[in-house]
Amino acid sequence: MPIWTSSPIKIIDQETFHQIDRKVTGLAFDIHNEFGRYLDEEFYQAELARRCQRAGL
Repeated sequence: MPIWTSSPIKIIDQETFHQIDRKVTGLAFDIHNEFGRYLDEEFYQAELARRCQRAGL
């Protein structure tokens, strides 16, 4: 059974994957350092998504 997505899936090489991973991890740590460890999960997810979009991811 095929899987359909709302966005096309782009195949990337391993180095590109690691570059994206480092950016997202850095953003996640920035949020953690700014707001602390008890931040509401829904807010954390929304903030991470907003920062990823702002970073062009």
